[in-house]
Amino acid sequence: MVTIPLDRLDELLANNKDEYIEQLFTLLRQKSISTQNVGITECANLLKSMMDDLGIKTQIMQTNGHPVVYGEMINDEKFFTLLIYGHYDVQPVEPLDEWKFPPFEPTIYDGRIYGRGAGDNTGQLMAQLLGVNTYIGLFGDLPINIKFLFEGEEELGSPNLAAFVKENKELLKANLVYTLDVLLVVDQDPMDIFNKIYKHVQKHDPDIEVTYISSMEPSRTSADLEIVKVVANAVRTSFKQEPLIQPSLGSSLPDYVWTKILEVPSIIMPYANFDQRNHSPNENLRIDYFLNGIKCTCHVIDALGKQKNVQKFLF
Repeated sequence: MVTIPLDRLDELLANNKDEYIEQLFTLLRQKSISTQNVGITECANLLKSMMDDLGIKTQIMQTNGHPVVYGEMINDEKFFTLLIYGHYDVQPVEPLDEWKFPPFEPTIYDGRIYGRGAGDNTGQLMAQLLGVNTYIGLFGDLPINIKFLFEGEEELGSPNLAAFVKENKELLKANLVYTLDVLLVVDQDPMDIFNKIYKHVQKHDPDIEVTYISSMEPSRTSADLEIVKVVANAVRTSFKQEPLIQPSLGSSLPDYVWTKILEVPSIIMPYANFDQRNHSPNENLRIDYFLNGIKCTCHVIDALGKQKNVQKFLF
C-alpha cells in the first residue's frame, strides 16, 4: 500500500516554497471583482493558462453570467472521482485607505501574504492546484480522478451555478465534492424567508426598498458517512492533530448544488487562517497555512486513492 513519504513531502514543499508563493502572487495580482465586472475575463484566462501549465485539461465554459473554469485529470473511469470547487472572483477592495498594502500587489509581512483574495478564495484555490501538482511530483501520477470547477460569481451569490451544473451533470459526475471556503437552517426555504423579511420591512417602513438577488438553499452531508471519516483521517495525518468536524456551518456557499443537484456528499475544508479578514481591508493568508493546505491536499488524494469500493464509502 502506497503511503506518502512525509520527509520527501516536507522537503519538496520547502524546496518549492518560493516558487509556489510566486505562482500564487501571479493570480493575486489579477483583479477579478465580480460585483463590478472588473478583470473577470482576464482572470479566467489566466487561471486556465496556469492550470494548463500544471497538466490539467482545462476549458472556459460560458454561463448566463461570468464564465466557469473547468478542468479535469481523468486516469481511469473506475477510479474514485473528486470534484474540487472554488471561485476565482473576489470582493471589492473599498475602503482603500484602510489597506496596509495595495490590495492587488501581494505583499509578505510578518509571515502573512496580504492581498485581496489571499484567503477568499485565491490562496486556497492555489493550494489545491499546487497540492495536486506536488502529489504528481512525488508519485508521477494520481490514484484518483480529479475534476476542478472554479466559478466567477460566488461573491455575487452564485446565481448561475445551479443552472450550469444541471446542464453539465454528466461532465461533473463525481463521488465527492471538496470545497475550500468558508444562512439558512436545514428545511428553511429561501424565498419564504425573503418574503417574510420583505413584509416585515414594508410594515415598518414602506420607503425601504428590499430586492431579491439570489439565495443559497440549505444543505447538509452526514458526518456519519464513511467517506467523511476517510477525509477526516487524512486531515488528522496531515496536521498531526484532531480535526474539528462541524456538522452545520453558517455560510453563503452553494453547497446545495452538489448535495441536491449532483446528489453527492460534500465536504468543506477551509485552508485559510480564521483571522484572514476576508471581504475586509488587509485580507491575508498565513504562509504556513498556505503550505499546510498544499500538504493536506496531498494527504486527501492519497487517502481517497486507497478506497477500492467507492459505493461503500458514499452511502
